[in-house]
Amino acid sequence: MTVNNGDFDLDAFHSALAALGIDPSTVAFPAQNQPEPERESYRPLDDSEWSCVERHISHAVRLMRPREAARSFVEHLLICEHSKLSTRYLPEDQEGTRQRALRWSLDGRLEKLAADLRAAGQLGEDRLAAFDAIAERARQTRARIVGSRAMRLDERTAGSGAGAARRIC
Repeated sequence: MTVNNGDFDLDAFHSALAALGIDPSTVAFPAQNQPEPERESYRPLDDSEWSCVERHISHAVRLMRPREAARSFVEHLLICEHSKLSTRYLPEDQEGTRQRALRWSLDGRLEKLAADLRAAGQLGEDRLAAFDAIAERARQTRARIVGSRAMRLDERTAGSGAGAARRIC
């Protein structure tokens, strides 16, 4: 087995396997030194994509100030999805984005947005997939939070009666 200029000599490897009595065709051989496939860089929403998204969230963002805050919020969600990071990793000056994402996750708005956009069919498949992934993350967040609250409620109200449960909620 020899390595020439950083290249693996596959023929020598197969010969060595054959010398050991191993059939080379039965050995899975991973590609050596193959670079990771490059992921496309994030592409911001263009105006036509934004107008489609805005139609579906206009009722929820009409009071946001400045007016660009709604687009910025959606862009930050898409950036987090593209980079596979939680909104927790947004900079501190984006606390409003984190809080809004959490509220929208808990009340189902992100899931509704993804379903509405898919039904409208005006966005490309890559954007729809991103919004679907955001909705799935929202479902997981809601399940995690609601589940942990239910567990705390069960612990606090054990043997306390129904009145205690109403006071905690």
